[in-house]
This record gives sequence, C-alpha cells and structure tokens, in this order.
Amino acid sequence: MAMLKRQLPLNLGVNIVNFLVGLLAGIWLTPYLISTLGVAAYGLIPLAMVLAEYVALITTSINGAISRFLTIAIQQQRTEEATRIFSTAFFFLSAVVVVLTPMLGWVSYNVHHLIKVPAGYTQEAASLLFMTFLGSLLSIMSAIFSSSLYANNRLDLCRVIDITRVVVRVVVIIGCFSLLEPTLRYVGYANFAGGATSLLVSILLNRRMNPLLRITARSFDSSQLKTLVSFGGWTVISQLGHVLFARLDLVLANLLTGAVVAGKYAALLQWTVLLQSLAGLLAGVCAPVVLILYSRGQYGHLVEMVILAIKLMAMTIAIPAGLLCGFAVPLLRFWLGPSFTPYASLFWITIAPLVIILGVTPLFAVQNAYKRIMVPSLVMVLLGLINIPAILLLVNYTSLGIYAICLSGAVLWVVKCGLFNTLYNAHFTMQPRGTFLRPLLPGIVTLALAWGAALLCQQLIVITSPVVLAICAVVIALLLATLVVTVLLGRADRDELQSVLRTLRSSNSVSEMRGNNVHV
Repeated sequence: MAMLKRQLPLNLGVNIVNFLVGLLAGIWLTPYLISTLGVAAYGLIPLAMVLAEYVALITTSINGAISRFLTIAIQQQRTEEATRIFSTAFFFLSAVVVVLTPMLGWVSYNVHHLIKVPAGYTQEAASLLFMTFLGSLLSIMSAIFSSSLYANNRLDLCRVIDITRVVVRVVVIIGCFSLLEPTLRYVGYANFAGGATSLLVSILLNRRMNPLLRITARSFDSSQLKTLVSFGGWTVISQLGHVLFARLDLVLANLLTGAVVAGKYAALLQWTVLLQSLAGLLAGVCAPVVLILYSRGQYGHLVEMVILAIKLMAMTIAIPAGLLCGFAVPLLRFWLGPSFTPYASLFWITIAPLVIILGVTPLFAVQNAYKRIMVPSLVMVLLGLINIPAILLLVNYTSLGIYAICLSGAVLWVVKCGLFNTLYNAHFTMQPRGTFLRPLLPGIVTLALAWGAALLCQQLIVITSPVVLAICAVVIALLLATLVVTVLLGRADRDELQSVLRTLRSSNSVSEMRGNNVHV
C-alpha cells in the first residue's frame, strides 16, 4: 500500500510530462514541417501515420490481452505462466512482423496508386510510408515488453518510453533537415528511429523490472495463443469501427479534395489530437477507481463517481476547446500563417463537438468493468459504415468539400457518444435514461462561456502577437476554472471528488486486480 501511495503521484506526474511533451511537439513541429516541406507534402505525414494504424489493428487483440493476463500472472507470482504468455506473444508477433514487412513494402511502392501524391513526391512518399510502417511494427513489438511494466504498476516507465519515442523523432527530423535537406524520407527515418528506440528502451526496462521473465522457444504455447487472440476479439471489432469512423477522414480528404486541402485539414487536427491526449490523461485516473468500486460491488458509488467524472471531463475539455474556437482566427494566423485563417470555421467543427465526444470518456471504463463491449463495438462499426457513404454523398452532391467530411464525422460522433453511450450505460447499470447525459450540460455551458469570452476579449484588446494571445487565453482560462470550481461544481460534487481521491490513495489497485479476474 505504501508503494502504491508513492507510485500514484509518480505515475500521474510522468503522464502530465508526457502530455506536455506531446503538446509542445505537436504545436511546434506542425508549422515547422509545413514551412519546410509545403502543405501538400506535409499532408502525407499524418496520412502515413493513419495507414500505419490500419496495420496495428491486426495486433490489437494480442496487445490488449497481454496486459491483462500478464498482470494477473506476475502479481500472483506465477512466473512459469507469465513466461509462457510473454514468449507466446513475442514469437507470434515476430512472425506477424516478418510476414507483413514485404507486403507493406509492396503497398508503399504503389502508394501513388492508392492515394493522391503531389507531383514529384512519389519516391519520397514511398520511403515515408515504408519507414513509418516499420516504425509502427517496432512499436508493436515494444508493447510486449512494456506490458510487463504495466503489470508492475510502473505506468511512469511506460510513459517514459512514449516520451523517448517523441523526442527521438523530433531530434532526428531537426537534425536531418538542418544538416542534410528537408525531405519526406527523413520524416520516415525519424518515425523508424522513434519506434526502434522505444523497442530498445522497453527491452532494457523490462529486464530491470522483471529479470525472471525470459523469452524461450520452449515456452511457446499454442493454447495460450488461442486464449490471447480470442479474448481480444471484440476489441478488434471496436478498433475496426474506430478506423472506419474516426481515422478514415484523412484518407477521404486526400482522395476527394486533393493533397493541399487535405494537408491543411491534417494540420488543424493537431489540436484535436492534443485534446484527445488530455482526455486520455484524465480518464487514466478514473479507470482504476471504476475497476476498484466494481470489484467491491459498490455500484451506487460507482455511478456517482462516473457522473462526477463526466462533468469534470466535459468542463475541463470545454475551457481549452472554447478558447481555441474563440481565438481561432488569430491562433491560425500566428501558428500556421494567414493562408489558414479562412479555415477557422472548419476548426470550429473539429473542436467544439469534443466537449461531448470526450466528455463521456469515463463511460468506457464502465463498459469494460461490466463486460459490455460487444454492442458498442458493433455500433462503432455500423456508424463507420454509415460515415463513408454519407461523406461521398455530401462531397459529390453539395459544395461543402472538406467541410462535408468534417461535418459528417462530427454529427455521427455526437450521436454515438452523446446519445448512444450515455443511454446504453444507463441501461445496463439500471439508471434513469438521463443519468449520464445531464452531466454534459455544465461542459456545454463552459464551452459557450469560454468561446464568448474569447470573442469579447478580441473586441476589447488588439491581439498583435502570440504572447498577447497566450496571456489573454491564460487569464480567461483561470477565471473560468475558478467559476467552474466555485459555481458549476456543487458541494456534493466536491465531496464525491474527495471520496475518489481517498479511494485512490488507500486502495492497493494491484491487489484489487488479483481478485478481479472473476469479475473483470
């Protein structure tokens, strides 16, 4: 217990550092790449990352199952079983990597037949995509070794691996662009270097934390492999829906609107990615508490805590989202240049719905605890299949262009998260229908206040530099945060928050997980 009390703030602290590193890298690297490569060429970089995600989908079930089974085996000190799980996963994923590599090489070589590549960039795009694929495959292998760190509750070390990947990628890009020349292939090399470094670091940390955990050929167990793959079946379906629903927009933007417009759209999405990272950071604090309360049978307390978590998540996302929308024009002008300011309304469509979309993130932990994964997974796939023809119809029969892609996704995401997720979770937890929907309202109010305050600020103050913009944003954020704590959060909410913090401090989550293998 004492170890957990020490580890909890360390895990949270390194998570915050990881978020800040990603924030700085995303904000700085995007305009740097656009200024050196051009918008059309830049658009191929996030597109390559999305295509690499498609490849990672193949191994989602294994990586998701490893963490669960390995955690139970290690914490119950079943070293022989842990070794079988570890070795089986390693050899299986190694075989997958070997099989995929030549196939991905062929896809990369023919990338100009699959997407729109700017003239003169065919070879560069092929190199970028292939090296990004390889870096993604190495990151997949890294996940095997980092799963043992997760099993020991060393989330701080898992985030160190992530930080190392980002830092190496940025350093390699800057070094190659400065010493050699700015080309797409060096971005691919940087992606590969980041994946290779993360694999090396994860191996070293695994040996340090689990010296008895070894990879041996005789420990490969086909029955164990079947267990790992079958456990994550619905996870694969859910991820397939996510790919069709959330990650296909860049591909369709490239095919339907061209490389230049798609590049500008990809740049705007950087802020969406950062807000998603912030939501993931906050949800990571909520998930263990949901698991603990569920395992104890404290379902009423669990519902109260999740209601509070949704309210806090929505309001926390609403402040930066509202400021981004309100300050969209000066932000885009200072960040990416005047040519991006006409896309301010597109920026609004990508950012504003996140209050609802990310606000319900705590509900995913509830679905996992109650083993209610099948229906949400099928709904995700269904909406993904609806999204594609909806986009095609809007693009071909209206003049919306890139806005059609963004609007279709935003509407379907709000329906999925704001309506389906809240109603479905209320159904299986046997709560009134509006139980998880009402907590989103304070977030929507906060979004409107932040957006309005940013617009009012521009009427009162001439924003002449990024420094003035940053000062205005910080002042408004602090005022709104004070309002949230004192007005929008009631006394009962603050008492519940204190109760959650006590649960985190006093409960040995690893011990809870040992007993949870019946429930979870």
